[in-house]
Amino acid sequence: MEELLACGVQVVFLNHAIGVTPEESLLLQMQGMIAEYERAKIMERNRRGKLHGAKRGSINVLSTAQDKTHIVHIHQGFDFLGWNFKKYVPKSSKRKAKLMIKPSKKNVSAFYRKVRDIIKNSGALTQNALMGRLNPVLRGWAQNHSPVVAKATFSKLDNLIFWRIFRWAKRRHPRKSVGWIKRRYYCSEIHRAFVHPLKGPDGMVRFRQLYMLADTAIVRHKRLPLAYQPYDAEQEFKWEALRVQRMLHKLRYRRQIHSLFRRQQGICALCGHAISKDTGWHDHHVVRRVDGGSDKLENRALLHLD
Repeated sequence: MEELLACGVQVVFLNHAIGVTPEESLLLQMQGMIAEYERAKIMERNRRGKLHGAKRGSINVLSTAQDKTHIVHIHQGFDFLGWNFKKYVPKSSKRKAKLMIKPSKKNVSAFYRKVRDIIKNSGALTQNALMGRLNPVLRGWAQNHSPVVAKATFSKLDNLIFWRIFRWAKRRHPRKSVGWIKRRYYCSEIHRAFVHPLKGPDGMVRFRQLYMLADTAIVRHKRLPLAYQPYDAEQEFKWEALRVQRMLHKLRYRRQIHSLFRRQQGICALCGHAISKDTGWHDHHVVRRVDGGSDKLENRALLHLD
């Protein structure tokens, strides 16, 4: 605004509806341009003020809310986004301290309470219906913690959930013995607790299983190299392969692959031959991401690696 006034230009904002004439449309665009310019100036002044205050030590560069900022030693650990970050010091002086990320106790307790409430409030639900409620909750929570050190936590929770399920079965059959309940809800053929036999249209008996947290594969987060640039056309295939490796174990990405596989009826979109796990596939973008292509399914196709 000061620059316009210095040039002798007077700016007047009109508080009435903008019409459809070319002059009024131009006026609306000018108002938006001036407002955007003023917003950028205010943000820049705010940034410079914070930088000056940080150099003098008068403000905290991490957070302006002092009551929400806690400084702790890394050996003591802290909780963040459902995980506990702590550096463990070994007893032997020959070994180095190691940073471990585990599910936080608050997050584990909240998850177990949710599972407990589902089982407790199941009422007259059948075994199949109860598994239909539990499996998405168990699978989603386990996938969320699959990149961290969570195997021991998964095994402990599996044990607690097993006894919760056993008490649920005992409550449903109070006059039955423990052996009868085991034969009713435990399948010795696949060595799994709480399975429900389902007969398919072909007459084959299949078993629906309660999801076991300990069966979740621990997949470490694959780091990106320093040279990573998603808009580098020369390295496009290399970065695309790396993106697939990072996303392959995630449920949302697997669903997308299944949708593409069904849409193409299991054949390559280029050569027309069958695609399988043995042949492998490439998640191809029709319009390259470096050229502005999106990640929507309409812009993607499965091709053979070669």
